[in-house]
Amino acid sequence: MKKIITAALASATLLSTASFADIYLGVDAISGDSMSYTMKANTGGSATWDATETGYRIKLGAGELDDWTWQLYYSAIESNKYYWSSKSLTEFGYDLRPGWEIGNNFYFTLPFGINYGITETDSTVDSSSWARVGFKVGASISYVVADQIEFLAGYDYKGVVWQDIVVGSTTFSTTGSGSGMYFGVNLWFGNANQKAIGAVK
Repeated sequence: MKKIITAALASATLLSTASFADIYLGVDAISGDSMSYTMKANTGGSATWDATETGYRIKLGAGELDDWTWQLYYSAIESNKYYWSSKSLTEFGYDLRPGWEIGNNFYFTLPFGINYGITETDSTVDSSSWARVGFKVGASISYVVADQIEFLAGYDYKGVVWQDIVVGSTTFSTTGSGSGMYFGVNLWFGNANQKAIGAVK
C-alpha cells in the first residue's frame, strides 16, 4: 500500500510539474493599429472615418511554441476617435497560436482569435455602454532567451462589429477593420526549452 501511495504521489507531482511548465504570463504593447470604420443609419446615409488604437495586452497562455499555444488576454485600448465614445476600451480575447521552430531559438507563429470589447458612451446617446465583437489573424516572430523568456514582435489584421446605437428614432450600425504591429514578452514557468517550447519531446 505504501508503494502504491508513493507511486501515486510521484505521478501527481510529475503531472502538475509538466502542466505548470507549459504556462506563460506575458504583456504586449499595441503600438498603433490603423482602423477604418463605416457607420450606416437605418434612415439612410453613412459616414466613414479613420482611427488609431494604442494600448497594452496582458496574457495567460499555455502550450508549446513549436506546436500549438493558446492564450486568454485582457486589453486596455485608447483610440483617437470611437465616434460615440471618448473613453478607453476594455477588451477580452482568446487566441490560438500554431507555431514552428525556425532555428537558433527563433519561432514563427500564426495567431488567430476572437475578442469582445466594451466602452462607455458619451451622454449624447441612449445607451450607457458600447460593445463590439471581433476577430484577428496575424503572424509573429519569437526569440527565446535563457529557456524561459520569449520576446516577440507581431502583425495583426482585425475586423470588428459594434453594437447598434440608437439616437431618437435612428439606429446606427458600425463595422471596422484594420491592422497594426505589437511587441511583447512572455515569461514561461518551468524549463521552457524542454516543456513550453517543445525542444525535447
